[in-house]
Amino acid sequence: MNNLLRFALSDLRHRRGLALLNAGVVSVACLYLLVLGGLGVRVYQRQRATIDTGVLTRLVATAPDIAQGSRFTPARLEEIAAWPRVVQAYPCVEIGVRLVLPNGRAVDVVAQGIVSNDPIAAPRRLAAGRGLSAPGAHEILVPRGFFVHGNEEKREKEGGGGTGADADTRMVLEVARSDGGRTRQLRIPVRVAGTLRSSATNRILAPVALVQRLDLWCTRRVDSLSDDGAAARAPRVRAIVYVDAQHVAELPRLARELSISFDRNGAGSIKDIAVPPSRPALRREQARSLPSGSSTPAWAAFPVRWIRFLVRDTRHPRGLVEPSLVTTLRLSRPVCLAAFAEVAVEARSAGGALRVVGTGADDPRRFERGALTAGSWMREDAVVPGVVWPAGREPVSELRFTRGTGRGPGDVLTVPVRIQGRTAMPFAFAPRAFLRGVRRWQRGAALYNETRARFESPREVARARGALRAVVIARSADDVESVGERLRDAGYRTEDRLAEQRSLRKLGHVLAVLVAVFVLGAALNAMVGNGVTASLNIRSRVREIGILRAHGVAPGAIVSVFAIQAALIGCVAFVAAVFVLALGENALAGLLRRVFGDGAPSSVLALDLWWLFAVALAVSVLFSLAGVVFPAVRAARRHPVESLRAQG
Repeated sequence: MNNLLRFALSDLRHRRGLALLNAGVVSVACLYLLVLGGLGVRVYQRQRATIDTGVLTRLVATAPDIAQGSRFTPARLEEIAAWPRVVQAYPCVEIGVRLVLPNGRAVDVVAQGIVSNDPIAAPRRLAAGRGLSAPGAHEILVPRGFFVHGNEEKREKEGGGGTGADADTRMVLEVARSDGGRTRQLRIPVRVAGTLRSSATNRILAPVALVQRLDLWCTRRVDSLSDDGAAARAPRVRAIVYVDAQHVAELPRLARELSISFDRNGAGSIKDIAVPPSRPALRREQARSLPSGSSTPAWAAFPVRWIRFLVRDTRHPRGLVEPSLVTTLRLSRPVCLAAFAEVAVEARSAGGALRVVGTGADDPRRFERGALTAGSWMREDAVVPGVVWPAGREPVSELRFTRGTGRGPGDVLTVPVRIQGRTAMPFAFAPRAFLRGVRRWQRGAALYNETRARFESPREVARARGALRAVVIARSADDVESVGERLRDAGYRTEDRLAEQRSLRKLGHVLAVLVAVFVLGAALNAMVGNGVTASLNIRSRVREIGILRAHGVAPGAIVSVFAIQAALIGCVAFVAAVFVLALGENALAGLLRRVFGDGAPSSVLALDLWWLFAVALAVSVLFSLAGVVFPAVRAARRHPVESLRAQG
């Protein structure tokens, strides 16, 4: 074997020109295979990535009308999400916003709501970043075109840890609405959680919960939003406190500790309840014997003398206090026997304007039965239990509240009430919870449900009514058609991207066929060229083959010599093709960037295509062998005399 190898190498050195010609023909075929094969694989990967990102698995379903039963309520969305071929279903929310970039430039865009497990937010669709995390987080995904940085490709190669700008890029979302002729603006800081490889430059992706809150603020007149859609902080209120007459002297100390003042409020002290006062020391001893945490008010069991005070915060210009201070006062026993936030709302009745004051279980006036001129005291089961009218007037069965100018169609609220009694006081009573609902309605933060006789937040109303449009994500692109058909059978109109999917698949098939044709043509060309040159080489060496046969060399050994030479030529051709490809790699990468834009791969032939190099090496060696072995076998099988005569 060593002798055959030395002879094959020695023969190649003497026939360098013909060997280089054969190597050049094979290297061209190998280069065709690497370039076209690499481009074909990258195009196919790009196509599959586009299909797998979830864009083509999304359907947008629209309810046929505004009927309650056809809208996408949370229960309906859960039902659709439980279908066998569906991954997720959530409301489709879009709203126009203004995005303030880190450099201060503002861009008008459309914010589209998505959920964290939406395939479109998956990291593989991002040019950089990690996608959205929690559904309610203040995070957004922006098009890559918002950032222009020369080192972005470097960040991407290092693992995509950035967002195209800094890893913790802060932006601001702005929305505006008109309230009573003036424009109000809401600004929400957000963080960029990733940049999209390709997306419309006028569209950003944000959690659907965030977009819903912005939509509620713009269209539902909600004043301020927190993460759960409620008021960001409780407003300041008027506080009322009832003090035992025995502890009035301790009020200055309590006022200094809490930075408040106590102003005498009302006509005087509250009269003793249930029984005339007697033996104050005994009453105080009985009051101290009440178990801690007892829900029974002290005044309901033991008659004491109460004095009503209005609490004012000395640090607030209007004297209003924080709701937390009410709790502090309530715990300041035995000085403060009762403390609560007073709620008062101006209303109208058939008898004219009046003031409605909120009361509850902890309000001593609730037990002031002696003040009633007719009827019973309040009952908790009434719609508005215990509205009592000024003496001398007949009670009516409704109250009217206004907001703003009170002239618009939605600025007047008429609520039916149940009259429980009548009092000589110049104001009416109603439960504080009801009046708080009226105050929320006046701020635009609640709507009144006449059927259920309760105030509801805009979010509760929106969830109960449901959305007109919903996004439904199928498990795969092949399931889109069946899911769409089922939605249409249920009466919904659907929008999908099946046409784009089919076009991409057809394009992929066409590209695959073209690449295969080019590669096959290059292979056949290399095989024919190598076969012709090898055949000419062997025909010129027929006399040598005859001499070797005359000296007793076996035909197999002769064929082995030519096979070794062909294998070496194939290896040299492969190395030459790889060298040429390395020189033109930058040009190929630039071609891909011009075709695919920012989403193009940075390298045509990377380590992930090692199998293509192995195929190219195998093809080079096999083509070289195929062009040499067949004519070599024919020449080696000829009789030595015929071989010598052929060169004679």
